[in-house]
Amino acid sequence: MSNLPVIRALNYLARIVEAGERGYAVCAANVDNPGLKILFKSQAQTRASFKNEILAEIQRLGGLAKQRSSFRGILHRGRIDIFSALTVGRIEREHLVLKEISVGEKAALRAYENTLKVDLPAETRKLVAGQQGAVQNFVEHIHLMRGKTNKCMLVRLFDREDEVASALARLHAANLHVESD
Repeated sequence: MSNLPVIRALNYLARIVEAGERGYAVCAANVDNPGLKILFKSQAQTRASFKNEILAEIQRLGGLAKQRSSFRGILHRGRIDIFSALTVGRIEREHLVLKEISVGEKAALRAYENTLKVDLPAETRKLVAGQQGAVQNFVEHIHLMRGKTNKCMLVRLFDREDEVASALARLHAANLHVESD
């Protein structure tokens, strides 16, 4: 079996994953909520790790890792910056960023699905499928943050315990069920 189709697919996937890494950094820069900033920076680091794993797999298979940026990713990040700058209001900007993350993640999941359609070696398939699962899991979190299910996830950091108690009291007063980990 020639590794050329596998290497080609992995190089494309690496570009998409790198676009996600950069995209999450842009998203972190465009929100004021410290909790979301940390979450998005963490996702950028996760995607950097995924990219490095993919690049190492390409080398293991005897290929050359081609470091090129995704043109669509560049356009998408620019779109996030422009729309965020034009959006008035912290909450509205957060909603816009979460919506744009959903767009980017759709492209990422499609890239993972297309890569898994290639006849991959077992070890490579396990790596790609594991990353795809992690991306899908985070997409579900984004859907919760956007309120696209029967539940809604709020992300917020508090400096003091009394701020937490006050926020929880407001949620309970609004008859909203609160789950915490």
